[in-house]
Amino acid sequence: VGDADNPINVSTTTSFYQNIFGSATGSGVSAALIAVFPELAYDSWVTIGTSPSDPGAVINTIEGDAPIFAPFEAGGNLVVNDAVGGGWYALNGDANGVAGADLEVLIGQFTTDGVLSGQLYVQVFPNGIGADEYRCTLPFSVAQGVPGVQMLQLVTTTQMLLKMMALVLSMMNVVTVVVTSLLVVLILPLVTLIQSLVAMMVLVLL
Repeated sequence: VGDADNPINVSTTTSFYQNIFGSATGSGVSAALIAVFPELAYDSWVTIGTSPSDPGAVINTIEGDAPIFAPFEAGGNLVVNDAVGGGWYALNGDANGVAGADLEVLIGQFTTDGVLSGQLYVQVFPNGIGADEYRCTLPFSVAQGVPGVQMLQLVTTTQMLLKMMALVLSMMNVVTVVVTSLLVVLILPLVTLIQSLVAMMVLVLL
């Protein structure tokens, strides 16, 4: 869920394709209707791991002061940047929000004949542990290639987040090693000095 401090922006230089039978979320698009209206397969929507062919749990949406999904459903950009905030989410524990072996989770399908760009603000619960939540901003840009409609399914990769977290953990390990090394360097001479003083005191007493 984004807000003014952590905005979400999925934008195109033209407009997003929105089918009359479509939905703002992937779980709201009927797979049965796609068989009757094939162009519905190109509808633009957001999701957390679900799609018309694999619905899973219902995707929850929330809006603040500024409307988010009505402009998007009209073909406009998806923007969340007000003080209250908003977005879409799955509940912690929903199977569709859990990454598979590829460490990827589908978060949206966007069909446009323009150039797609923006940024996402994501929240991840490693191993489903709420206390270990991790949040970050993921910018993206997709340059236009062959003229025509391009359908992009945005996938956020938890592998990227895990690598970032691993980097932080690695840095912590480096700090630990450095501190340990410094302690060894400082303590060993001190121990040697104390041993020398004790030896001198023993000689004096004798």
